Amino acid sequence: MRGFIESPLVRYFGVFLSLIATGYVAWVFIQLKPWSLDVDWGSIAPILVIASVIYGMLGVLVGLAWHQLVEMLEPGVLSPRDCVIIYAKSQIAKYLPTNTLHFVGRYAMARSKGANGKMLIASTGIEQLVTVCLAGAIGVPVLSNIASSLLPEIVERASWALYGIIAIGILVACIFFRRQIFGVLAQVSLLPIFLAAFFLVTFYLIAGGLFQMTTAEIVTQGSAVPSYGRIVSAIALAWAVGMAAPGAGAGIGIREAVLIHAFEGLMSPEMIILAAVLFRMVTVVGDILLFIFGASFFRRN
Repeated sequence: MRGFIESPLVRYFGVFLSLIATGYVAWVFIQLKPWSLDVDWGSIAPILVIASVIYGMLGVLVGLAWHQLVEMLEPGVLSPRDCVIIYAKSQIAKYLPTNTLHFVGRYAMARSKGANGKMLIASTGIEQLVTVCLAGAIGVPVLSNIASSLLPEIVERASWALYGIIAIGILVACIFFRRQIFGVLAQVSLLPIFLAAFFLVTFYLIAGGLFQMTTAEIVTQGSAVPSYGRIVSAIALAWAVGMAAPGAGAGIGIREAVLIHAFEGLMSPEMIILAAVLFRMVTVVGDILLFIFGASFFRRN
């Protein structure tokens, strides 16, 4: 598995995907010239610093979410402190091509503390599944806006029809295979999964607040910041899509593209692209601060 992740094919595909997405965002940025907006950079700089520090602290929530799943599968092997520090130190590798090397680093550090390899793979898989499901549920309010901006009306309607068919199919499968499903659920405590979901939802809620806080500083007269609920919806969707994109390091360019289309028609295009780029700066600096925190504690231990 590790050999496949680090294979040249995956690495080159990741670089290509990141370049395409980043190139698109850069092209939009140059075309719209958001630097021409009347923005008080002196007042926004402290806001960006504060937002970056808070975003870095949010990594603790993701580490705690992962710990709940580890504890569910192998109780007592890793403490909450261990999971937070391991996540903090390994997450910086997501900026490398393949968008999976942070999982490899997390696996290696957890294994050095005695964790079972199969359990680590399973806990990470469940974590990603919970993340995607949460983002899909929270991101529903902006899916229509994204679809209408990217797809013709007939394709948009067909996509929503497909979502309905999938939902009905899942419901029918649950009815016909209810005994098998409930039999598995009876053997697994769902509390750790709910707690992991709680930590991730809290992450989205606070990250949405940070986006709203930074965006409010660049809004000019006659414009308005999108509602907090829509921002949280867009952030959750962009974060999950960027994470799930194969090979795109930290979802660079991909998350910004999602945000651009999520807020289309709600803000001026110049403000949308500037807000997306500023929030990327916040997340990068926050991730670096989180890595410094994790590296210092990991060395001390």
